Amino acid sequence: MVKNYKHEKIIKIFSILGGFFGFLYCFFYLFNISDLITWIQKFGYYEIISSIVGMIIAGFTLLVSLNPNDPIPLHWLSFLIFGALLLIFTFILSGILVIIASIICMVDAKKTSEKDFY
Repeated sequence: MVKNYKHEKIIKIFSILGGFFGFLYCFFYLFNISDLITWIQKFGYYEIISSIVGMIIAGFTLLVSLNPNDPIPLHWLSFLIFGALLLIFTFILSGILVIIASIICMVDAKKTSEKDFY
C-alpha cells in the first residue's frame, strides 16, 4: 500500500540531505587514510568497518528517499531506524536530519489517521 504524506517534499529533502552528509562523511574519512597498514596497527579494523557500514546505511537512506515504496517503503519507522543507525555509524548531523524526517512522517501519519477516523 502506497502512503502519500502531505509534507512529502520536506521529508525527502531532510532524508536526502541526511543520507548525503552521512555518505560524504564516511567517504572522506576513508579517503584520508594515507597508510592502511599503520592505520590498522594503530586503530584496528573497527574504524574502517564502521565507515563502510555507515556508507551502506547512508546509501539505503538515499535509496528510500529517492525511490520510495520500491525497495523499502517510505515510512516513519524506516526513517527512524535509519536515523538511529546513522547516528551510531556516521556524522551526528546526518542522523538528526533523518530523525527529523521521521518525526515529520509520524506527525503526518497521525493527522491523516485522525482525519480518517472522524
